[in-house]
Amino acid sequence: MRLQLMAARGALTSLVLAVLAGIGAVACVRLGIFTDTGGRTVMILATALGLLALGLALVWLKQALTRNAGDGKRLGLIALAGSLIFLYHPLSYVYYGFTALPIHDATTDPEDPPQFVALAKIQPANGRVFDSQRKITYKARPRVVRTHSCNIPKGEPDHTGKPCPKPEKTDEESTSSGGSEAATTGPGDPATSP
Repeated sequence: MRLQLMAARGALTSLVLAVLAGIGAVACVRLGIFTDTGGRTVMILATALGLLALGLALVWLKQALTRNAGDGKRLGLIALAGSLIFLYHPLSYVYYGFTALPIHDATTDPEDPPQFVALAKIQPANGRVFDSQRKITYKARPRVVRTHSCNIPKGEPDHTGKPCPKPEKTDEESTSSGGSEAATTGPGDPATSP
């Protein structure tokens, strides 16, 4: 009788401590108080407390079923269900870690495979490691731009030194100025040649 009640109380106490440690680990990592390694250490402790809660809840269940007594049934059932819910994520994470296939670097372009670089250079304030360096390759394409020879700067191969032609005047400007001067480009101008 005494073992059954003590197991139920111990299971619930361990579960409450496990939940608080888990919440504290996540909050401290998110706020930058712990590094990822420190948070993982606290989370391992929380998982161990959850396993202890599950073990004590199973001891309570065994005692309750063999003795057919309901001492501490509320505490025991809450601890049993709570520890199973709490342990689902960490234990499934461990299970998938053991059963998942390893990651292999593979490429569909064996002639020019991408370069894999480890991300472990910068240590920010919250301890999360990330290297923001990346290699960017720019492949320029030639582009043909048509321009007048007067816009080509001195020292460039197509610079002619000719002044720019005056812009053509519209009908209103030509009547108001009294004359018509039109700017033309000759056939030898580099801007008109292909």
